Amino acid sequence: MVKRLFCFIVFLFSFGFSLYSSVRDIGLLFRHTEVSATVIGSSFTSGKGRHEVVTYEYEMEGQTFLKSSDLFVFFPVRHSVGSQVAVLVGDDGYTHIKRAVPPELVLFSFGMAFSLFGAIASVCGNFPEPVVPGYAVVFYAQESGRRRKVFEVRKVRVGEWFGKLERGEILCCGFSSGNDFREFSFSDGKYRLRVFQNGIGTETEFANRSQAEQRIEREWRTAFLRA
Repeated sequence: MVKRLFCFIVFLFSFGFSLYSSVRDIGLLFRHTEVSATVIGSSFTSGKGRHEVVTYEYEMEGQTFLKSSDLFVFFPVRHSVGSQVAVLVGDDGYTHIKRAVPPELVLFSFGMAFSLFGAIASVCGNFPEPVVPGYAVVFYAQESGRRRKVFEVRKVRVGEWFGKLERGEILCCGFSSGNDFREFSFSDGKYRLRVFQNGIGTETEFANRSQAEQRIEREWRTAFLRA
């Protein structure tokens, strides 16, 4: 629950920032004065969020203004000192380099869509909780009432659990490592395997018990080596 709330807040903040930036740039496109500015400095931020900060000056109504713009570009190209750039000056004093506005609007649009999807998914998504904390591989069996029992992989005889599945003594069983799991279940005369790994879930249905037993033995050998 805490993790979902944290993700929701992060995505919501990201959506708000992208929306604010988009509205600001759109307003600048519709209400601006275009001037020619002289670049007096250019630098790149450090770290993974690398982008160029361009400092420039321009004259308007007999006054000289010193401003700067952050350029969020995928392939940064340093603006040389002394070069001329077209700058849009808004009625509220906000300025930006003209050619940077359209690609930023596209970037912020994707940011809003991604953030909105993330916020909805963090509230409505069905993210499974880990069987045990950490990333140790364990074998688990789930009884009615969502009660889970955890066992050491090396001490488990996986073949014995299929009878319990068929008799309804347990709801499912499988192997778990952190948030990832491989879970076997039995219903309507069919064995099924549900896999959740790296945020992606898949489901496989087996034609008979023999196929399911072969698969759980293979999963057990893999888990045995990792345990």
